[in-house]
Amino acid sequence: MLTQTSKKNVVFSPDLYGKLVSGYIQNIPFAAAMEKFAFANNLKVTATEDNFFLLEKADSEPTNSQKKNGKGRGKNTTSVTPGLNVDVTPDNLVTVEATDVPISDILNAVSTALKNNYFLFIEPKGNTSLYVKNATYDEFLNRLFNNTEFTFRKDGGIYLIGDRNSEGLRTTQIFQLKYRTVDKVIDYIPVNLKKGVDIKTFNDQNSLILSGSQPRIEEVEVFLRDIDRIVPVISIEVMIVDINNSNTVSTGITAGLGTSPAQSGGTVFPGLNYNLNAASVNSVINGVNGLGVVNLGKVTPNFYINLQMLETIGDIKINSTPLLATLNGHEAKMNISETRYYIQQNSNVIATQNTTTVNAQQYIPLTADFSLDITPIVSGDEQITLEIKVKQQQFTTQTGTNGPYGSTTRDFQSLIRVKNQEMIMLGGLEQDTKSQSSTGVPLLSRIPVIKWFFSSRNKSKTISKLTIFVKPTIIY
Repeated sequence: MLTQTSKKNVVFSPDLYGKLVSGYIQNIPFAAAMEKFAFANNLKVTATEDNFFLLEKADSEPTNSQKKNGKGRGKNTTSVTPGLNVDVTPDNLVTVEATDVPISDILNAVSTALKNNYFLFIEPKGNTSLYVKNATYDEFLNRLFNNTEFTFRKDGGIYLIGDRNSEGLRTTQIFQLKYRTVDKVIDYIPVNLKKGVDIKTFNDQNSLILSGSQPRIEEVEVFLRDIDRIVPVISIEVMIVDINNSNTVSTGITAGLGTSPAQSGGTVFPGLNYNLNAASVNSVINGVNGLGVVNLGKVTPNFYINLQMLETIGDIKINSTPLLATLNGHEAKMNISETRYYIQQNSNVIATQNTTTVNAQQYIPLTADFSLDITPIVSGDEQITLEIKVKQQQFTTQTGTNGPYGSTTRDFQSLIRVKNQEMIMLGGLEQDTKSQSSTGVPLLSRIPVIKWFFSSRNKSKTISKLTIFVKPTIIY
């Protein structure tokens, strides 16, 4: 009551526990009032430099065991509480043996033996069994209050003891991380360690704000220091090679009637694609007729013949060399997109006195993506486990003049382990497309040899192959 009313710290020695006092003093300075109060109750009051008033017996005498050793503390100090033995060495180390003894009795006996001053915010409840050998007073208190709701804090030369949530025993500290970001660190702290500790993130300083009892905060700090280590940075060199080979062969003879007299001309070398007009065809017929074996008539002026024998070969090689970097255990992503548009026709009929049809065109986008996702995990011997995901989409032919495009998709996933700075090859995603078409005179276009004079043919073959080279390098 003195402490709460005056806002002054008043602490009594353990041997005064339970002592009845009396007195009535008013309208004088607090220090003088404490002196009069101590005198009226055969006590001694001492004001410390840290603004504490200590109350103890005015006629306190050393115990018999203390007199034997000639010191304030004896080597063998035994408590009179049943089931409790307390021994103190000359070095102020205590050995405690307790079997189902009230916590408050153990605290009082050890504090008296070591002559340590303490202040109780609330008296500890419950019994405990304890064995501690050659421990300091702080170590003893840690063992005594382990797995209880009580804790302590040393303020000057006085131990403040009470509930962990007591205002006087709560403390707030800032723990700054050195090597890793504060994001999601709270999720990694075990639930048992977070019990009784309020933890907030302080992103501006990459720190955590810890509020709670000092022992619980120290447990959290030990865990945080253990996980706050350098996180490796992995540089990933990627080489993407996309090879496309195509081969198209067009052969045959096409004849017909044009809307106007055709002109002879075309390509003879390196590929044959030549048009013969009616005059040229008639010259050939006249040459045949001159042999006297066959007599052919002349063709009309609009008649033409197209002779075709072409082969087209294509070879395209695309190289892409992106450089990615990420933290250990985090995903590195790369995405390349191609967008094409097709026209969508919309017709809206507006029903009024005069029905009106409104035609509208809308350009619809289609996207083909190439995506590469790599997640590296570094082991202790600098082996790197890579989880690789590759997905490639490509456009195919367009449906009609303004219709949508078709698309093909190729993807694969790999989980591999490589050494630091070792290059690996992945992929070989190969797409083989073949097509063949022909037009000609029925029956005649199927007879060997003769079919070349009565048909035209188109044959194409396309091979597309995707290969990926990956080289990870650890950068600390």
